Amino acid sequence: MRIRWAVLYHWFLPRKFKITVTVPTDNSVDLLTNDIGVVVVSDENGEPQGFNIYVGGGMGRTHIMESTFARIAEPLGYVTKEDILYAVKAIVVTQREHGRRDDRKYSRMKYLISSWGIEKFRQDV
Repeated sequence: MRIRWAVLYHWFLPRKFKITVTVPTDNSVDLLTNDIGVVVVSDENGEPQGFNIYVGGGMGRTHIMESTFARIAEPLGYVTKEDILYAVKAIVVTQREHGRRDDRKYSRMKYLISSWGIEKFRQDV
C-alpha cells in the first residue's frame, strides 16, 4: 500500500501525533498514553496475524485549565495484518479532518474522541 504524503506530511497533522507499536508482553512504550497504540497479535508460532488498535490516549494537561485532561486510550478494534496500514491511514485522516486546529492545547486526538465518543469515531474510521 502506498500512502500519499498529503496524509502523513507534518503540516497536515495537528501539533502532536504519537503512534506506538508493541507486543502483548511488553508495555515499556506505555501504549495507552498515545494517540494510536498498536498491539501485535501473533499465532502460536509467533507469526503476526493482526493487530489490536487503541486510540485517544494522552497524559498531558495544563494544570491551570480544567478543560484540559489526561486520558487513557480506548480500544478501537482488531484488524488483520493486511489491513493495518489502511486502518492507521483512516485514523490519521479522521484526526486530520476533524481534530481541533484553532487551539493547539486541544489538538490531540483524545479531545476529538472525548467529544465524539468512541462509537462515532469508530464509525467515521
